[in-house]
Amino acid sequence: MGLGRIGRVVAKRATALGMKVVAFDPFVVADSARDLEIDLQPMDEVLARADFLTVHTPLTAETRGAAGILMFSDPALDGGVKGATYPDGPWGPESRIERGGIAYDFLAPGDPLTPGWASTPGARRLAARDAVSLPRIVSAPLSFRDARVILDALEGPEVPAAWRREQDAARRAGAGPAVVRLKVRTDDRIRPVWTVTATIRGSEQPDDVVIVGNHRDAWVYGGVDPGSGSAALVELARTLGDLQRSGLRPRRTILFASWDAE
Repeated sequence: MGLGRIGRVVAKRATALGMKVVAFDPFVVADSARDLEIDLQPMDEVLARADFLTVHTPLTAETRGAAGILMFSDPALDGGVKGATYPDGPWGPESRIERGGIAYDFLAPGDPLTPGWASTPGARRLAARDAVSLPRIVSAPLSFRDARVILDALEGPEVPAAWRREQDAARRAGAGPAVVRLKVRTDDRIRPVWTVTATIRGSEQPDDVVIVGNHRDAWVYGGVDPGSGSAALVELARTLGDLQRSGLRPRRTILFASWDAE
């Protein structure tokens, strides 16, 4: 994931070792990837085909001295450039704001203050300044409709063609003359979370566990975000539970998990 300076070095070394490199980077054109003997594919295809994954993007803004990050969904990736937008089609409208996590969880997954051990009541916790997975700069999501106002005000050098949409006569980077004031208020209180699990023990290979799960909470309103996944999880648990009660059990153990605090 990511074919910047480091990603290209990793790809070259992997190719030299006889590996086939499949990569995703929305800002790299196919011809450039082919010159490096890299098969450029959509993200879903990379995730489906990769035996292992390396990521070479999250620290770029911080390590290059950015004061903050404003993130938006590019219509060329999942919006109007793809087709009709909501409510007339499935693609995202320019007014939508996509939330997401920005912690460096590839360095320390889970609670940033308890890396490598359980985040339980009374557990030892790091100070936020010592947590390697917490960014040191602020960020906020915004819609493309609002981002375009900022982009149109930039008068720096032209950005690469791959960054522009077909209808853009030109797209420029900064710095300036636009000035953006970014204020972020973060609620970092520690609260209890609840994860519900259930297990059907396997009949032949009980130590081999298949985990089936979905988050139950949402970044938006209630069940809007996890509704479809939770519905499938509950229905699958109900069906396999009925089979177990009738005397049928899966070969491997199945662990169902409905987790809080996505």
